Formats: sequence, structure tokens, C-alpha cells
Amino acid sequence: MADLEIINKMNKVEKVCPNKTSFEEIICQVPMLTYEDAMLYELYLSFNKDCIGDEERNKLKNIIETLKFNRMIDIKKNVDFLTRHERE
Repeated sequence: MADLEIINKMNKVEKVCPNKTSFEEIICQVPMLTYEDAMLYELYLSFNKDCIGDEERNKLKNIIETLKFNRMIDIKKNVDFLTRHERE
């Protein structure tokens, strides 16, 4: 591999942001969060808005929407259960 090819390959590698906050750091700061909470991913997006690319941002937004949708389904099931047993 020529020197120029190595340099071009290194330039394509995504630069690591020194101030990037990891999921683990957020969980340590807010211990009630888990990987199933949409808020964790919202905070990650907020803390790292300058460090992440469009592709990662879109993936995170999809994860957030999926988690919110699943949470709404769980809430609806719980409400249905409570209203069913309230009538008895």
C-alpha cells in the first residue's frame, strides 16, 4: 500500500470527539436510566450534538421513536387492565 493510500484511508476514519459523552457516563449521572429508556438516547443526542454525524443521529432518532412507541403500548395495556378490573 502506497503512503498516499494510507493517508487517504486515515482521513476517512471518523474523528473521535474528545468531549463525547458515553451512554455509561450518562447512566452514572442519572442512575434511574436504562438502555430501554428513550430519555437516555435523547440526552446522548443533546450532549453530543456536535460530535455525531447524520447517520448516527438518524439511527438514534429511530431508536427513540421505537422506544416511545413501545412505551405507549405498555401504558395502553396497563390502562386497559386497570379499567377492566375497576369494573369488577
